[in-house]
Amino acid sequence: MRDYEGVKLCKKCFVRSIEKKVKRTIRQNKLLESGDKICVALSGGKDSVSCLYILSKIIKKRKDIEIFAIAIDEGLGKYRERTISKAREICKTLGIELKIFSFKNEFGKSLPEILKENPKINSCTICGVLRRYLINKKARELGATKVAYGVNLNDEAESVF
Repeated sequence: MRDYEGVKLCKKCFVRSIEKKVKRTIRQNKLLESGDKICVALSGGKDSVSCLYILSKIIKKRKDIEIFAIAIDEGLGKYRERTISKAREICKTLGIELKIFSFKNEFGKSLPEILKENPKINSCTICGVLRRYLINKKARELGATKVAYGVNLNDEAESVF
């Protein structure tokens, strides 16, 4: 049982309640339109995987909307290899195309190489800026009309501050 908003829910009901809220938010804010091509920024972590999963369930019922995913390889070695492997696995399971782009190919250097040349720059700042830039650039090049990011409340709070 999970305690969610003061209500105890089993795993199945908890998942269903989250999906219902996402669907309602999409409908109320008219976030999906006929002809949309949705790009999901997929890191392989739980937030982006959840975003992809829920959107794929919603979009499967609509034949007028496409979905694909983009993963970015910053060049972080084993850590990124594991998360990209997870991204590949979830995309294969869901039948969603995954495009992978790397800092090395796009900027000529991996994140560790960029940071080595710029030791005073905060690694999270430069990584976040370059990753979002690359996701948005590639999404446009691939014809996406919208980009979806999976974020949690901590991510939102950090953005505010």
